Amino acid sequence: MGNNSIFNIDAMKGALKDGLARPNKFLVSLPAGNTIGNDNKTFKGRESKVANDLPNKPNLTWLCRSCSLPINQMLTSERLIGIKQEKITYGYAQSDVILSFYEPNSWPIRKYFQTWQDTQVNQDTQELNFKYGTPGRPGYAKDVRIFAMDTTGKATYGVLLIDAFPTTLNAQEFSNENNGIVDTTVTLAYTRYQTLAVGYAPTTSSADLDFENGLDNFVKIQKKKAKGLANARLYRERNDATGLSTSTFT
Repeated sequence: MGNNSIFNIDAMKGALKDGLARPNKFLVSLPAGNTIGNDNKTFKGRESKVANDLPNKPNLTWLCRSCSLPINQMLTSERLIGIKQEKITYGYAQSDVILSFYEPNSWPIRKYFQTWQDTQVNQDTQELNFKYGTPGRPGYAKDVRIFAMDTTGKATYGVLLIDAFPTTLNAQEFSNENNGIVDTTVTLAYTRYQTLAVGYAPTTSSADLDFENGLDNFVKIQKKKAKGLANARLYRERNDATGLSTSTFT
């Protein structure tokens, strides 16, 4: 005789007590526009007019219309054990992340990512920048966070893209359609990603989300503390620090 609790509707309701995850409830935290602009100025040695008045973090968040979470794939090879063939893991691969944005008339999103790309390589002088920077010159790799939210605005899942940077900015086609809108899509590469401890509600008491002094500072502190530590300890401390952050999410 089967277990009747498996077919109990109340048990099913209990499993779904937190509700189903919605794909349209998400939040993306990118580096502030003034950070990208200043890095570009330092790298090129001159101020760029395009890099002026780049969007701040809240505007980047509001204008992001879609994003993807990274894929984590285990790389395997066949191994013969006795007379039975099995798969064993020898490494892992991670996919790039794709972000899509609504583009306002002043084209701030495209300018933002073009400036970030220009910080990687100076196309005028053919000079390459260092990913992690050098003394006095910041690198182009930045941390990016993606959060999944519930219907109450509480973060229920999050990932930290460590040392991310844009690799591809989509081509934009124009046409005579009256009702079309411009959509800017960008592909981000990164060194690795980490799942964040979450359970916060974003601050909504002001017009702008207070991202500037939230998780960024905690991650920065952890990077300093993690110098010389083993990777396992780095993962644990960075995750713990992000979970304790209350200046951005309360």
